[in-house]
Amino acid sequence: MSNPNEEKPYEKLKNLEKALEIAKNSGSISEIFHFLLKLGELCYEIKANELGLKYVQEAIELSKKSSASQNLHEFYKYLGDFNFELGLLDEAYEAYNSSIKKATKKKFYGILAENHFKLGRVKHLQDKFKQAINHFKKAEKIYEEMGLHAEQAKIYNQIGLTYINKIPLNDAYGVDKLITIDYNLGSSSFGKAKKNFKKAKMILEENNLVESESVLYKSIHSNLKTRFKDFK
Repeated sequence: MSNPNEEKPYEKLKNLEKALEIAKNSGSISEIFHFLLKLGELCYEIKANELGLKYVQEAIELSKKSSASQNLHEFYKYLGDFNFELGLLDEAYEAYNSSIKKATKKKFYGILAENHFKLGRVKHLQDKFKQAINHFKKAEKIYEEMGLHAEQAKIYNQIGLTYINKIPLNDAYGVDKLITIDYNLGSSSFGKAKKNFKKAKMILEENNLVESESVLYKSIHSNLKTRFKDFK
């Protein structure tokens, strides 16, 4: 049940915009960055992509003029997110890479992994599957080191989907790739897809995450059951 006193998103947006104007009038660079980041976060939450893009670009331009670098890794991440949602994949890729450079310096490993995952999604949509898989593997390695097993499973599931999409249609005899397929038809991608789906399933089972990550687990199980004839 929602809290009746809780601030509605668009009311919160107006209040943050007012706070930003006050910060600009006071000349406080740190407060300006604070409210621009809050506006970016909120715009992403409510899917106000064009408005969010405007605010994060403003923050990045301000950092160049003031030589300040407060939360730049987050601003570039949101820049990538908004460009991605707007279908500007090349711009999204460039922004995520910029976020990685900033986050690497400060050793923000969670953001590094998230950015590599998102870079993988960009390359997947561009049908550049090898590059996509490389980014996903970099994200998985970081999540493994952080002990974030659910995120690991998510990555392995995504790698499996990437291998499925990598398979030429004629390898599946021209049928829709979403129906049950025989992974021994000739393409090594079939076997690699199955291996990654099973790895994702195993990670959740071995770390007692089946119940808490039930949606992800069911998705992984469905990917195995509906795509491979010999899966039990």
